[in-house]
Amino acid sequence: MISKLKITMLGLCLCGMSACSRLSDEQQLEWARGQEVYLANCLSCHGADGKGLGGTYPSLTRASITPDFTARAKYLIEKGSPGEGGMLPIPISKKEMIEVVNYIQNAWGNEADFETLSPQLSKN
Repeated sequence: MISKLKITMLGLCLCGMSACSRLSDEQQLEWARGQEVYLANCLSCHGADGKGLGGTYPSLTRASITPDFTARAKYLIEKGSPGEGGMLPIPISKKEMIEVVNYIQNAWGNEADFETLSPQLSKN
């Protein structure tokens, strides 16, 4: 079984060879933390490549990232989606939510500006 550290290191290596080369050092670290959150909470449904599984779980890859996509991602992480088989809320901190959103929006060819955590939310 591959350890979490090995997966993170692989992610950092892949990050350096992809879109992450455009990210600052701080953003690369945040991207790596977001990857850890993704691996722990999202991988089983959305897959290692972010393409989802068999039409049941949607792809997270996008030709362009819009503010609506970002807002929906945050909403689904916090509240989940109603209905049978829908996404359950993910019990993570606001900081982890921002990190995983930044990871998703800058992985698999996605490219978006990094979200930041407002000072009011950072207390939660």
